[in-house]
Amino acid sequence: MTPVVIDTETTGMRDDDELVEIAAVWGPEDWAHSLVRPWERPISWGAMATHHITQEMVEAEGLRLGDALSVARLVLPGPGWVMVMHNAEFDRKYLPPYLSHDLPHICTYRCALHLCPDAESHSNGALWYELGLSHSMPPEAGAMPHRALFDALMTYDILEWMISEVLQEMPVVTDEGPTRDECIQRLIEMTQEPVLLRKVRFGKHVGSLWRDVPVDYLQWCLRQDFDRDVLHTCNHWIRNEP
Repeated sequence: MTPVVIDTETTGMRDDDELVEIAAVWGPEDWAHSLVRPWERPISWGAMATHHITQEMVEAEGLRLGDALSVARLVLPGPGWVMVMHNAEFDRKYLPPYLSHDLPHICTYRCALHLCPDAESHSNGALWYELGLSHSMPPEAGAMPHRALFDALMTYDILEWMISEVLQEMPVVTDEGPTRDECIQRLIEMTQEPVLLRKVRFGKHVGSLWRDVPVDYLQWCLRQDFDRDVLHTCNHWIRNEP
């Protein structure tokens, strides 16, 4: 399997916003990135304040999306490609279907919820520092988080940490132990699995451990339109009441 770490920056957070930058990391020293010129939507002020990419920058240096994907070597998927993104639910909305839907993917954010439940934050930047990771960032990365290459390199480091963690946790069934491909496959599976959340992040029990929440509140949550992780967690603690 060939994991390809992708990060994007966009004109905003809406579903109809557009890419303004894309980066692909194939290895610690093997990467490519490009500004992308949006055609329909200007960059919102909020997005600009986050990634510091201006309209003038993309108009002067941005490529058409197809050309930017070509620069990042993301035009013709190779055998065994696995797309890796931190918060893949967001990035996949802005990628062409052959990358976002036709290929298996790993979301390092969701995997972090499984592997690092006690982390202070599950953003890629916070995890990168808390896990003690490091990367000599090239000048092209922009020297700051929230540029696509900088974030993609951080996510690459987090992915490698996760592969090593899964390697230690997987059962040994042969003398050679689990392979790297088996670890990557496990992260693909983990991405799709519901998460057993640790702390409540909303409502009157915000900040409490889910295991300490009264059963009647757990049952109330199950009647609401919450995401699958909250529903999975509520069902778990109803079945396993302390």
